[in-house]
Amino acid sequence: MKLPSGFLAAGVRAGIRRRRPDLAVIVAEKPAAAAALFTKNRFLAAPVILSRAALQKSGGRIKGVVINSGCANALTGREGIAAARRVRSRTAQLLGCAEEEICLASTGVIGEPLPDAKIRKALPQAVLRLSASGVETASLAIMTTDVGPKVAQATFRWGAKRGRIVGIAKGAGMIHPDMATMLAFLMTSAPATPHFLRGALREAADASFHTISVDGDTSTNDTVLLMASGRLPGAPMAAPGDGVDFRRALRQVCRTLAWMIVRDGEGATRVMEIEVRGASTQREARVVAHVVATSPLVKTALHGG
Repeated sequence: MKLPSGFLAAGVRAGIRRRRPDLAVIVAEKPAAAAALFTKNRFLAAPVILSRAALQKSGGRIKGVVINSGCANALTGREGIAAARRVRSRTAQLLGCAEEEICLASTGVIGEPLPDAKIRKALPQAVLRLSASGVETASLAIMTTDVGPKVAQATFRWGAKRGRIVGIAKGAGMIHPDMATMLAFLMTSAPATPHFLRGALREAADASFHTISVDGDTSTNDTVLLMASGRLPGAPMAAPGDGVDFRRALRQVCRTLAWMIVRDGEGATRVMEIEVRGASTQREARVVAHVVATSPLVKTALHGG
């Protein structure tokens, strides 16, 4: 599978984990419009703090994202922030962009210092390996306890042209509504404003990532990032009513990735989909589904058959 026009990716081994890729880089050939959703956990990991601030400062324009597995860089205090900044600075230097155009994401063990020297040493190699087909190695590099990589794509129409959305994700444990230890990165060739992307991403996440639960625990590192290169010809999607088919395709990709995450949950042998009927509001239906999905007794009964 290849990335949509305007994006390159790579996955390499930085040495954080033994005998497997653990560093992924996704780059927009030109700064891309972007939107993101982050964890609601009060204890924010260093990469979440910096990425959220970067998106605000850049006005929703991103050149690249660096993702490491093996170390969450969470609950690491000021040194964790400093380590993340060093990674961001080195990445910006290699890509020739401003630091606020770089987002970061980390997943892995909580409470351990980020081995940023290893990451910074591996970054030049990752940049050299960037390619449109690098999405496969990138999807492997972001895995932690996942059994396998999670990649999905869908096409959409915008005017007379057809564009694509490609997404990669990782999950496995601490999966709960409002995400959890879950990372997802979505790339599209669509022309769109950051404001439009924020609304479309929220809508898609509410119908996918925000409706799944594995163990009920909430993480410090959740990130879902959507980037649009604008390579597809046409006026940018800007108004809430624009891009109906794009929104459909985005929901499709997010839902596919969400299902992959649930099926690959730590220790999971069965998957249950809850359908609520007769609720007076969407919120009421979500509350009912949440109570059922997080019940240990229900999970025990499901496991027992």
